[in-house]
Amino acid sequence: MTSRELPRHYHVWDAHDYRMVVAGCLEGLSDEQIAVRAGRTVAALRDRGGYFVDPVPGNTCAAWSRLREELTLNPEYDWEATVRRRHAAEQLPYWDEAGDALLRRTWEQSAPTAGPGRWLRGRGRRESRTRMADLEEDLGIHEFEIAKRLRYLKLAQNIVEVAERLGARDDGVLAARARMLSDRLAVTLWLLIVTDESGGVLSCSLHPTQDAAVTAKDAAAQKFRKHPLAVWTICGRSVGDGVIGDESLTGDFDTGVAPVVNLDELDFG
Repeated sequence: MTSRELPRHYHVWDAHDYRMVVAGCLEGLSDEQIAVRAGRTVAALRDRGGYFVDPVPGNTCAAWSRLREELTLNPEYDWEATVRRRHAAEQLPYWDEAGDALLRRTWEQSAPTAGPGRWLRGRGRRESRTRMADLEEDLGIHEFEIAKRLRYLKLAQNIVEVAERLGARDDGVLAARARMLSDRLAVTLWLLIVTDESGGVLSCSLHPTQDAAVTAKDAAAQKFRKHPLAVWTICGRSVGDGVIGDESLTGDFDTGVAPVVNLDELDFG
């Protein structure tokens, strides 16, 4: 199945996903119907059963069946307590509406630093507490996971922007990754790829900056509107990347919103 048919495939499970699954069970939907609603495979859905109830070692399907039985007998079953416990045990962040709201507020209230130099040098922020440190304490979630969530929520474009805006521990993973990405962005070129509904490439062009790629996308909008399911993807690449990597922007020419395109699945033939 394509990313359009499984829009949540490989995405981190958050509170919204879990509630969607529970609601489907309570409505009496089949596994297949719940999977479609959740945007995931049936196998992924059943594998997740062990997060809702205490898992049966080596038998994830048994946990899924127990979840259905539990919700049938007790619709008020506190599944979220079990989910939170499992996430904590596996050191996985549990993102809910309150956590996302805090990220949005903090991001809106923050402002970029004068430039990346302060945190890139690993100096200048030791004497003052950063907004990122406050978020780590309030959420109980590691700074790098917070940075990834900010990207997922489309608040931050990349981790360099997160470090510049919220700060990062001098010796932490976020600062190290941001330094590497900052160097990489200095030599990055940008691809604008337009694909049809089957993943076939309609157009591919190279641009010196992301803004230039966006301008080219806007200029090409009229040309590709005759393809109602055409999707554009703008991604940064540097030498050695090949065609595999995280997409920066993706959308369609009407709404501007579309599922992420997996560049590894594109047909360049």
